[in-house]
Amino acid sequence: QLAAKLLPLERDLATEQQKKKTADEAVAGLDANKSAADTTWQATQGKTQELKQMVAKLGDQLGAQTKRLDELTRQANDLRARAADQFSKAAQNSAQAASDAAKLAQQLGTWSNNFPTSPEKKAWEQLRATYNTNIFKLAEAQADNALGNLHARHANQLEARQHLAAGVADIMQKAALTAPATLGVAAVDAEHKKAADAANKAYTDAAQKFQDVYQVGTTPKDVKDIAQISRMYSLYAQYLNGDKAAIGEAKKVYQEAFSDRKDDPFARSVPAEIRGEAPKKG
Repeated sequence: QLAAKLLPLERDLATEQQKKKTADEAVAGLDANKSAADTTWQATQGKTQELKQMVAKLGDQLGAQTKRLDELTRQANDLRARAADQFSKAAQNSAQAASDAAKLAQQLGTWSNNFPTSPEKKAWEQLRATYNTNIFKLAEAQADNALGNLHARHANQLEARQHLAAGVADIMQKAALTAPATLGVAAVDAEHKKAADAANKAYTDAAQKFQDVYQVGTTPKDVKDIAQISRMYSLYAQYLNGDKAAIGEAKKVYQEAFSDRKDDPFARSVPAEIRGEAPKKG
């Protein structure tokens, strides 16, 4: 009877022992998970600290490179300003020389008219040819075109800096770093527009002066040819600088210059866009 009474209790005890075993196993599993979580957390903390150190190091490197970029930019701006001043003075001096040549030609013409039988008349005519006004006007136009090239190259550099600024902006924001002023998108955009506008103005002035030279009948043929080809390339440079309408005028000049001699080796070296052909791929 006692055994019969103990039997249900023994079964309950066995059930509870099984529950205890399951609970002990669960606790052991939780302990293992906690240990793994602690290990993972410590590794994460170490990785986070490592990343913070990398960000700080990159920030220091970026700061040093920014200072170097600022210094090189300052030097480039100084050299560019001096070069622009020299080109501007060259254009002014050439314009003054053209004015002086015109006065000389007028004086020589007066002498030739007043002294038609003078033995110096031949020398006067040679002087008028040597100091033809449009020779100096051509030099003035070339100085303007060189000034346009200077500003256009500056614009190209600024365009490259625009891409750089846009490329690092998101990275620096995620790294909680402040973009240096040198790579400020707004500042670079404004400077790029200023350089591009200056280039287009110089190219426009040069193209007009080249045209004035080769459309004058008294201009020597070699000077005319140089002025015409120079105008074509000045218009093409203006097109590359962003003025898409200039390519049409460049094509017209090409047709005028090479309509009867398209097999000329020099004509074949003219860019395909000016010749009206699609540029070859590759």
